Amino acid sequence: MQARWVVELPDGRKLEFIDTKSALGHVPSLDIGLWAYAEALAEEQPHYKATRARAKVTDPTGKSPEEAFMVLIGRRKDGTEVELLMLTSEEFMYVVGASEKTLERMKRESDFLQAISEEIMNSPEAWERVEFILPEE
Repeated sequence: MQARWVVELPDGRKLEFIDTKSALGHVPSLDIGLWAYAEALAEEQPHYKATRARAKVTDPTGKSPEEAFMVLIGRRKDGTEVELLMLTSEEFMYVVGASEKTLERMKRESDFLQAISEEIMNSPEAWERVEFILPEE
């Protein structure tokens, strides 16, 4: 069984993500830009949504990380689905968890995460829906 991260949301949803370190051998990172613009993007695009929630995030060992989190759930118009759990630092977002489908794409395409991040920010017309779940302030 693969190591998993769990995000429990106040609305009763329980999201599970496969641990990228155990699946890929490393933890991929992205520039902090997507985090910084998530709420603004959601305000500009009717098919984008940003929600702040007091979620319980648990790592594969059962501990809750101290870093802030962001969940990204999206579906492109071509049917590609993306589900990611990221933890943040001052400069980067560390992709600590992903759905099985997203992990498969990450394994096949080395630039998949960067391409998706840039497309969400610069080509919203390519997406059916994008949901950002951010920590409550």
